[in-house]
Amino acid sequence: MLFKKMKSLKGIIILLVLIPLVFPTSSVLGYKYDRAKAANWAARNALIKIPNDGIAERRCSSDCTCFASSSLYIGGWKKMSGWFWSANYWWKRSIIWPYQSYAWAKSNYLSTFIENRERGKKIKITASDLSKLVKLGLLKRGDIVQFTKTDEDTKQHSMVVTKVGKNGKNIKCKVECRTLNKKICENRGGKSPVCVSYHSADVKNASLKKLMTKKDIGLTNKDFYLHHLYEYYSE
Repeated sequence: MLFKKMKSLKGIIILLVLIPLVFPTSSVLGYKYDRAKAANWAARNALIKIPNDGIAERRCSSDCTCFASSSLYIGGWKKMSGWFWSANYWWKRSIIWPYQSYAWAKSNYLSTFIENRERGKKIKITASDLSKLVKLGLLKRGDIVQFTKTDEDTKQHSMVVTKVGKNGKNIKCKVECRTLNKKICENRGGKSPVCVSYHSADVKNASLKKLMTKKDIGLTNKDFYLHHLYEYYSE
């Protein structure tokens, strides 16, 4: 009888060991990034001056990256405590200055944090790459797009991918803006495989293709980078 119980117990232990290997869970793979939740929050809050991310309702000076970081936090990214000026730490708090780390608030530091912590893959992109990247599954909702001055590495602006066309096909980006006048705002809309939302100008679903190619928008002299974020990550 005792021997049978021991055999049964051994079987249960083996089963408990094998289940996570056969059916992986987030605890095995790491923390899960819910890109749909991040993208939905960004689209809902793009036109709100001070959106609520559950930590603090405060607009920071580098607002485009604070907005992107809040989207990532809503999507499941865990805060990492440490020196605020280090690109290895990513956090925000409601009381006591400084209210957020550089990696939370500054484009270049967020880019470095993503690379250092292996939370995504950085890819230099052009407008002609967008459809192919979507088809390959390397450009999805909840990813981050940044740009720099040509031939420089310092990122100047952060945007959240909020819509993508099925199989990389063009979709209509019905742009809305909170601070830009109607004509300037409409100039950022139109067809594209990818729509992005961002703060500073507080824009919802702008055509990424238009931002990258339309000369009068003023970004054709920029290099654009995609951070394709991993759906599972570890600290």
